[in-house]
Amino acid sequence: MKLETGKVHTIVTDLDGTLLTKEGTISELNQKVLQKAIDNGIEVVLATGRRFYSTYKLASSFSGTLPLICNNGQILRIYPSREKIWQKYLHPELVLQILMIGKEKKFTFLMHTDREEEKIDFITEKPTHSIHEDYSGGIDRSFWHEKIESADILYNVTVLCFFNASIDVLQDFGKLILAKYPNEGIRTVLTTIHKIGPCLEVIHADSSKWVGVEEILRRRGDTYEGVIAFGDEANDFEMIKESGIGVALSNSIQSLKEIAKHVSKYSHSEDGVGKTLLDFDIVRI
Repeated sequence: MKLETGKVHTIVTDLDGTLLTKEGTISELNQKVLQKAIDNGIEVVLATGRRFYSTYKLASSFSGTLPLICNNGQILRIYPSREKIWQKYLHPELVLQILMIGKEKKFTFLMHTDREEEKIDFITEKPTHSIHEDYSGGIDRSFWHEKIESADILYNVTVLCFFNASIDVLQDFGKLILAKYPNEGIRTVLTTIHKIGPCLEVIHADSSKWVGVEEILRRRGDTYEGVIAFGDEANDFEMIKESGIGVALSNSIQSLKEIAKHVSKYSHSEDGVGKTLLDFDIVRI
């Protein structure tokens, strides 16, 4: 497949399992290809389930301005200015109610919170546990409580995550939550996280990575046909389906490959994003 460089105005890429290596870094080739795209006037967007703080650090690998879609579309900020374009928060009382149900089922949990100015990214309970440390990269920028019993501390929550159970168990829990709160404007996303395993996310119904991309396109007056997007997991589904060119890497889940317009022959550990852009002749180095 060959595409004219001028037809692609936006490159959107997921991070973990897509752009990043197994060590969680951006490879030299991927960095070089995406920087060349930026230099050529193509907008590069990082779209991830990660918090803003860690996404911002990865964005610092590049020179230029990058939109950052974080928390699976709950937060849209700009690198390097940190300007916040939008945010989608879960209602504190609803978070508390769902959390109490999850605690009864003995799930390990944590919450993403958009409190960048306070240097707080996560809310959870003591004691510390390995899942939290693996998920967050440590226990810094986390607000630990002895016991969460009040909604007062649950403001600016963007994502409520549950772990420590099988995919089937978490899937059933997600169905239970949606059935119990059908009119509360929430949805669930089930993914598998490296080193941790299955994760059920409860997020705002009106946001996703693709909704973030649509806002970026709206602000620029561009159309989806000029977007090439890369992903590997369930939280990339809408983005891969709706983009002009949706690319699933070779390590992607099967359901994503089935709806992608192209399945790359490369995995994330083989510089799949960079090599595919080169193969398509969208970027030349």
